[in-house]
Amino acid sequence: MLEKIDTQNLLSTAQNWTTEHFLTTNTLYQGILLLSAFVLGSFTYHIVRAKAFKAIENSKMPRAARRISNNLVRLLFPLISLSILFIGSQIAKTETIGVNTALTEGIMKVLLAWIIIRMAVQFIANSAIRNFFAFVIWSIAALSIFGFLNQTMTTLDSISFSIGDFRLSALIVIKSVLSLFTLLYLAIFASSFAERRIFRIKSLTRSSQVLLAKVIRVVLIVFALLVGVTSAGIDLSLFAVFGGAIGLGIGFGLQKGISNLFSGMLLLMDQSIKPGDVLELENGTFGWVNQMAARYTEIVTRDNKSFLIPNEELITQRVVNWSHGNSSSACR
Repeated sequence: MLEKIDTQNLLSTAQNWTTEHFLTTNTLYQGILLLSAFVLGSFTYHIVRAKAFKAIENSKMPRAARRISNNLVRLLFPLISLSILFIGSQIAKTETIGVNTALTEGIMKVLLAWIIIRMAVQFIANSAIRNFFAFVIWSIAALSIFGFLNQTMTTLDSISFSIGDFRLSALIVIKSVLSLFTLLYLAIFASSFAERRIFRIKSLTRSSQVLLAKVIRVVLIVFALLVGVTSAGIDLSLFAVFGGAIGLGIGFGLQKGISNLFSGMLLLMDQSIKPGDVLELENGTFGWVNQMAARYTEIVTRDNKSFLIPNEELITQRVVNWSHGNSSSACR
C-alpha cells in the first residue's frame, strides 16, 4: 500500500528556508550582485565566443579535440560569472559594507560544480548521454550544497508501495534507473574499446575477431544488467514468478532475434562464412560479405547495393560461398 508523505513537514522546511535566506536585506544586495555578474558574464561571453569558435575551427586540431574545445568555450559564461561573483563577494564581505554573502557563496559553489562536472564528462562523445550525466551529477551536487539532499531522498523514499515483504519506492526506482543507465553505458564503452583492441590482433582471423567481440559485448551487457538491479537493493528472487512469465513472452517475441544472434555466432565459429567472402544466395543475390552483425549479415553487390540478410537464412537456406577454402578468390 502507498505510504503517506509528510507534506506538512516538507512545506514547513521550505517556508523556513525561504524566510531565512531570501526575505532579508542581505538577499537584496546579493540579488543585485548576482544579476550584475550574470549580465556582465553574458556580455563578455558573447564578445569572446565568436572569436574563440572561429580560432578553433581554423586550427589543425583533431576532430575530437575541436569538439572538446568548443564545449569548453561554452563554459566561459559560468566561468566569467563565477570570477565576477568571487570579486564582488570579497568586496561585499568587507567591514565597510558588511553583507552576509552565504547565498552568493552557495551559487558560486553550484557554478564551480557545473564547470568541473562539464569538464569531467568531456570524454563522452555522445552529446545526449554527456548532458544526461552532467545534469544528474550536478543536480545531486546542487541539492547537497544547499542542504536539501537528505530531505529530498527522504521524500522520494516515502513515495512507495508494498506487496507483502517487498517495498518499492521512488528513490529505489530512480537509483535503479541511474545505476542501469550508467552500468550499461560503461559496458558498451568497455566492449567498444575491447572490440577496437581485438581487431588490432593480427594473429586472429577476421571471423574470430568478430565472434570474440560479440561475446564480450553480450557478457558485459548482461553483467551490467545484473549488477545494476542488485546494487539498487532489489532482490532478483522477488521477480522469479513474474520474470518467468515475462521471459516466456519475451522469448516468443524475440525468437527470431535470438535465432539470428546464435546463427551469426555459429557461422563465425565454423568459419563457413566470413567477412570478405563472395556469396551467391538462392534468390540470385551475388556479392561479398561486408559486415556480420548480431542480427544480420550485410552483403554488398557489384552495383554497390547493400542487402541485410538475417543470419538464420544463411544457415537454413542453400548458400554458395565462392571464397570458401580459396583465399585468392575474394573479389568485388
